[in-house]
Amino acid sequence: MKKPLAILLLLSSFIFGQNTGDLITVDRIIDGDTFESEDNIVYRMIGIDTPERGEDGYKEAGAHLALTIRRHCRDEFGEYRLNSFLKRAVNIKSTGKGRYGRTLAYVSCKEKSINEIMIKDGYALSYRKYPHKYTKRYNELESEAKRYNRGLWSYWD
Repeated sequence: MKKPLAILLLLSSFIFGQNTGDLITVDRIIDGDTFESEDNIVYRMIGIDTPERGEDGYKEAGAHLALTIRRHCRDEFGEYRLNSFLKRAVNIKSTGKGRYGRTLAYVSCKEKSINEIMIKDGYALSYRKYPHKYTKRYNELESEAKRYNRGLWSYWD
């Protein structure tokens, strides 16, 4: 009886979970909310905003995105090694292109939203300018990160 239930749960996570979407390989981090894939497509993470070049926290946000992807996503050998090269497979759910031609995407690994982790850890703000399906959740995560002074909130507050 346990085996059919486990199979059903596994199938439902692929059908309804954040693991659906395209699998791409991250090649380069551009900043805390933008990265480039191995096939030279630039992705902008939906619903988050991080410091731009020249702003306090710019380098830290980019470094945290790289660390988060290394920590939660498989490398080219199928491993989760923290110290290996960045090239990692991530799941993306794209909603089209933004005004700068970047592909807008929700990013996840192992059913964990990288967008949410960046906000929860205090390295990204919930981007309220363009509401999306997770706006309420992202706003709650931002409030929690601010309350506990996580990540870059020492710069922002």
